[in-house]
Amino acid sequence: MSETSIIFKNARAKLPGTNLIFRIEHCSECPPVLLTRLKELKPVIVSQPPFIYYSGDRYLKILAADTLPWLYLFKTLIENGLTVAAGSDSPVVPDNPLLGIYAAVTRKTMANQVLIPDECISAFQALQMYTVNAAAAAAEEGIKGSITAGKLADMVLLSDNPLQVEAERLKDIKVEMTILGGKIVWKA
Repeated sequence: MSETSIIFKNARAKLPGTNLIFRIEHCSECPPVLLTRLKELKPVIVSQPPFIYYSGDRYLKILAADTLPWLYLFKTLIENGLTVAAGSDSPVVPDNPLLGIYAAVTRKTMANQVLIPDECISAFQALQMYTVNAAAAAAEEGIKGSITAGKLADMVLLSDNPLQVEAERLKDIKVEMTILGGKIVWKA
């Protein structure tokens, strides 16, 4: 058993009945040996899809060829039963979740190169990373993450439906209204 496995097991034993969430931040490089451990431990992976867009060209230029296949494996992580949430790591990169959705779906960099095309996910999966999965990563899925009766009415109105536009247009979707607690707090 790995040291991390022992730490997770001990923490769960010492805090029974709590909503203990184990998170791995970034998980930007995930070789097979790490994937095996993650499947055993079941942490929530909190990653940053915008890094593909903003840093992907640099990764392709400076990283060793044997490292590239393990970068930001959203599809692989999801297919292996892990909860993958998304963020931006702002101010490192801009905090536009629509650009993050675009990057997760297309795997395109700023220079229009594609970083591991086999790891593209659907717009629905990417949207889940920023909503229900992000709420789960914060142990707030009971109050946030979906438009459900009894949850906080925090949402945005978008210029287009990210589930229906062409993947290339995802990054161009605009926020037209922001609603917090059921009240309009910003309007374009």
